[in-house]
Amino acid sequence: MKYLYLLFIFALFLGCSSSKESIEGVICMIGNDPFSEIALQTDSITVYRLEASMEIKEVLIKNQGRQAKIIYNKKDSSELPPKIFVKEYQLLK
Repeated sequence: MKYLYLLFIFALFLGCSSSKESIEGVICMIGNDPFSEIALQTDSITVYRLEASMEIKEVLIKNQGRQAKIIYNKKDSSELPPKIFVKEYQLLK
């Protein structure tokens, strides 16, 4: 019985640990062809590279210059500019 409670608490902890964060900014492209990448500019200085599925990237590329809310589950600050892994997106304007 004691192990059952422990298992329940562990499962509850894992179920609640999935974090979704969001960030808003303008969709833009960085770099030069053929090495350009899709990015999100949040202010005049801060830019994040977006890592996403091909379907999401295609939609974001077609909507350059628009305001978007990016929902992501992971952020990698080890590179410049920092990279965020897109889970979902919402076009705002």
